[in-house]
Amino acid sequence: MDLQSSTLVAMLEAYANLGILDKMEKFYRGVLNSKTLLKDDLIRKLARVYILNHMFSILDGVGHDLSSKTGKTDLVWCLHILSHSFLLSRKGMYSVLQEMELENLPWNVTIANVILPTYVKMKDFKNLKLVLSEVAARHVKPDIVTIGVVFDACKIGFDGMWALNMWRKIGFLDENVEMNTDALFLTAFGKGHFLRSCDEAYSSLETQARERRIWTYQHLIDLVFKQNERLPQLMGVEQI
Repeated sequence: MDLQSSTLVAMLEAYANLGILDKMEKFYRGVLNSKTLLKDDLIRKLARVYILNHMFSILDGVGHDLSSKTGKTDLVWCLHILSHSFLLSRKGMYSVLQEMELENLPWNVTIANVILPTYVKMKDFKNLKLVLSEVAARHVKPDIVTIGVVFDACKIGFDGMWALNMWRKIGFLDENVEMNTDALFLTAFGKGHFLRSCDEAYSSLETQARERRIWTYQHLIDLVFKQNERLPQLMGVEQI
């Protein structure tokens, strides 16, 4: 049956929303054979289905499929690095970074934030520190996800105080809280301990208390530590 491109996309999105893998893949191949471009939100839905089905290597293939149509967008790079991250492949992640280097493309916060928890999973604190140093050297602006990963790493023995002190000295912790990491990060990794603690602490405040201040990273860190007095000790850090 020959279907119009709009119908193919509609069916693809429906099966992606339902998480029906075989049907989703059938219509995905149909869309690839057409001249239709997929919107980023739909690509994220496809990626979510593959992630939930633990089909991590396919994300890399999806990235290659899309790059032939749209070029290597930030989302395409995100899919490549996520694929190798899930497979805990240092070599794979390095190959993606090397390819970006050859194309003279800068890191963004999503790329950095995908690599960081991968090294946390490996308990590879040496490379974790190297990546954090590269983030600073390459002038990649961290966000709340970056801070959350560092605190979660401290919880299992990483000495992250130098990074927190560096951010405090350059005034970053006094800036307004932002999350600039691609939404696929949370699909892939979920919220770590620190981000969940942030949600709980913020939700515990009355509405007026939440709305009457502009929240900086330092305010949020202080709030989390105040709500859970043992958290700094559990994470192996001093209150900053």
